[in-house]
Amino acid sequence: MAIELFRSTWGIDAPWEVVFPDIARQGYRGVELGVPLESHEQARLQTALNQHHLDFIAMVFSSGDTLDAHIASTTQQIAAAVACGARHIKIGRAHV
Repeated sequence: MAIELFRSTWGIDAPWEVVFPDIARQGYRGVELGVPLESHEQARLQTALNQHHLDFIAMVFSSGDTLDAHIASTTQQIAAAVACGARHIKIGRAHV
């Protein structure tokens, strides 16, 4: 059995291209971050992950004023996480 460490990106404001090299050098297996919804940002994320041999845990936070809105936002983010190659998806609710 192996323990794999993932680095949360909470509180990190620097671009992935700046942060991922340091995370990889520190020995982390991957990163945990929110899912980009725009296709060009998804491609940018995949490129940065691949470049530094990092896996990705997606954080999905539902949002909306109705149950249907929460379901729609969660569904959209899950699809984006899958498109980005997420290894695991964590689903929560946005706090307001």
